[in-house]
Amino acid sequence: VNRHCIPADCWVAIDDKVYDLTEFVDRHPGGPTTVLNSAGKDVTKMFHEIHRGVKIDQYLRPEAYVGNLGIDEDLMTDSFWHTLRKARVVEIEEELDRLCAEQGAHPASKAANIIELLQERHVGEELREKLHRMETQKRVALDAEDFAKASEIKAQVDQLLAEARIELNMPPPGTGGGIPLSEVARHNKPHDCWIAINSVVYDL
Repeated sequence: VNRHCIPADCWVAIDDKVYDLTEFVDRHPGGPTTVLNSAGKDVTKMFHEIHRGVKIDQYLRPEAYVGNLGIDEDLMTDSFWHTLRKARVVEIEEELDRLCAEQGAHPASKAANIIELLQERHVGEELREKLHRMETQKRVALDAEDFAKASEIKAQVDQLLAEARIELNMPPPGTGGGIPLSEVARHNKPHDCWIAINSVVYDL
């Protein structure tokens, strides 16, 4: 949007939508200067302060709408990117919990379940490989935002974990010393994403 800032090529963003005002500049009731001073910018706040209750679309031709305003990841600050990522993590967690509830599955299982189980020396190699494979499939589904598939795999993992714990006489999850925050911090990739909420660690 910033690159389109001259009279012959004038774009603005209003309410997360991008408009090409090149044709409208000379028709603007307040004159072209106001529009050109705002060319290449997000003018949402200024527009609504001046034109209260007015929708920009009623003044423009349909072809003036270019598309929705996106996010330029290269220009984002680290703090903004972190805020955006946290918001996305919350969305994914809520969606998974909703799908699990609809399917009658248990709430999101703690990451400690699989960690403790895989560290148990009596666990067979076949079970280890199966858990690793299912966790990989779940992460692939989450990366593709296929929440239904991820929820289905997660329910299968929960069932497998419960059966394995009974067979090995392992204590219920959460009764041990817990996972240190330093370990949680290591899992910060899209395919390996952990968070801690209220002293509980989740693998998202």
